[in-house]
Amino acid sequence: MSDEQTIYIGPQDDLTNVRERLERIPARRVTLVIPSQTLLRTLIAWRNLYARAQELGKEVLIISSDPQVRSVAQGAKFKVTSLEELQQSTFERRQARKAALIGQQFGGYRLTRQLGGGSIGDVYLGEHVDLGTKAAIKVLRSHIDEVAFQNGVRRIARLIHPNIVRTVESGVKDNMFFLVMDYVPHGTLKQRHSNDKTLPLITVVEYVKLVAAALQEAHDHNVLLGNVRPENMLVDDNNEVLLTGFDTVLMESAKRGNISIGQYTAPEQAKGNILPASDQYALAAIVYEWLSGKPPVAFSPSENDADKAKRLAETFPTPLRTLVPALSQKIEDVVTKALAKDPKQRFASVKAFATALEQANLPSGETKPPKLVGQRFGNYDLTSVLGAYPNNAKM
Repeated sequence: MSDEQTIYIGPQDDLTNVRERLERIPARRVTLVIPSQTLLRTLIAWRNLYARAQELGKEVLIISSDPQVRSVAQGAKFKVTSLEELQQSTFERRQARKAALIGQQFGGYRLTRQLGGGSIGDVYLGEHVDLGTKAAIKVLRSHIDEVAFQNGVRRIARLIHPNIVRTVESGVKDNMFFLVMDYVPHGTLKQRHSNDKTLPLITVVEYVKLVAAALQEAHDHNVLLGNVRPENMLVDDNNEVLLTGFDTVLMESAKRGNISIGQYTAPEQAKGNILPASDQYALAAIVYEWLSGKPPVAFSPSENDADKAKRLAETFPTPLRTLVPALSQKIEDVVTKALAKDPKQRFASVKAFATALEQANLPSGETKPPKLVGQRFGNYDLTSVLGAYPNNAKM
């Protein structure tokens, strides 16, 4: 059982409510997060609460953005900080931790520099101490149960696909879990197109085909990414796109509700219910942004997760052709279907979405031929496509 716990105080909680909540929890170190609209504003109330905390043998930290609340609590001898100060100190600790890891050895690899980071951990470039080969080492920041970690790693390691970044090793160093993955050297699609407001449709269709193939492979193995975004789409030496970010399955909660709601989050995922269709929605949201230059639902910095979840459920995106008149109605229909609020109204699979998008991009009346390469006709195995007859050609 954890010796630390956080209590979020509501605007209507009075001294009695807070004291009872403090008494019920077993943790010795407690953080009380106090809103600006609080009933706890008198010095006597805070002194009574401090006295009870001392009787219970608890160390209490008060976090509030309200200067008056902080001043009164500090007058009652509580340790006090603001959310902004806490975030700054947390950031500084993380930066110091990152710098301290450079040069250390994780498994057979020595960390040489940081490549990136996310909500779960930080990614470093590692060089094998004997072979000199390179790998991406992800050092997890979040606390993960060891059994959950091992089970999650086994699930990730089963994902063998040309468009999925392989996880080849895992381990623990100084109580830090880490993953060793193939190093994909040419950055992300987010970085590649950082200066592009929109992308050509043919480029989008190709990207979707590759990413959807990776997602379908994961879904076929009952693995949900839940974090589809351009930052997790890497580019290799052959200009192929590889998907990463599957370490989200290592989190103890299968719903991974601790991941913040972003502009690609599906409405049902924002409510804590992640499905294969949620990954399809996220990919469709990225397509919408690539084509129009805008996310389907845009958030303001002041919105919290509850506000975002409500807007995702209720706000419908502007029709694509209103923003990009040159697009065909077929393209708009495909993207709109994949962005349906109800996951049951989306395509049956992410592969079906990618196929529909590709078909919608073909010239009118033309359909994509069946994939016959590798099949046997008579005594011959088909090895490649040499060409095609027009629909009206006479044989």
